[in-house]
Amino acid sequence: MKQLFLSIIYLCLFSLNAQKDIVIYFDFNSNALTSQSKSTLGAIDLTTIDILGFYGYTDTVGSLDYNYALATRRVEEACAFMNIKNPISTEKAIIGELFAPNTLDKENRKVVIQISEKDHNVSLLEEKLKEAKIGDNIILKSLNFEPGLSILLTTSLPSLNELYSLMIKNKNLIIEIQGHICCASSDELNLSTERAKSVYDFLISKGISKNRMTYIGLGVTSPLYSIPEKNVMEENANRRVEIKIISN
Repeated sequence: MKQLFLSIIYLCLFSLNAQKDIVIYFDFNSNALTSQSKSTLGAIDLTTIDILGFYGYTDTVGSLDYNYALATRRVEEACAFMNIKNPISTEKAIIGELFAPNTLDKENRKVVIQISEKDHNVSLLEEKLKEAKIGDNIILKSLNFEPGLSILLTTSLPSLNELYSLMIKNKNLIIEIQGHICCASSDELNLSTERAKSVYDFLISKGISKNRMTYIGLGVTSPLYSIPEKNVMEENANRRVEIKIISN
């Protein structure tokens, strides 16, 4: 009977294999986000995707009621971190142990975020550049670094390559790359400058002329939200790289 119920759950609630999924994992009997999960969620650019739903899972240790509640808390933690509401009703979003497709318990302690990419004939960055005037600033979305370092993560490549392509297309575009940090009273390690330079170095390596770019670190002098930040969303917003239009 339980196997039949699992099949019904699978067929009626999910077509996950046909969708794009983001998966985050949890420790045993925990709904606390791991550092890896926070990194994964922090790299999601909500301007380029639509969230179709969060689905919570557990392993098979414990009662059905307990695991249902645990899966609920895991979904709530993920939604709270991203500061968005799950579009899926609780009855459909919280699965607990009732559908565990992996034989390893650790693979079932997770939240699956179902997404779809937004259809943009023209990229958001290109649209902003077309509308931008000299002196305007544009935030580079999905630009992520190793925590506390200036090393770019691979999740940053789409945003960097998009900027590179637009600079190739628009030969008149000259920019100042501005780095910002969060969560501190000062930029003692000059991290904001190093991160801006990482973007600069990437574009140089692709062949963009030094004459078309400068870089600067602004530390915590221009936060979008007052410091100390109230939540992770505000921290992520303050931790950013922008480009200032010098010529377009």
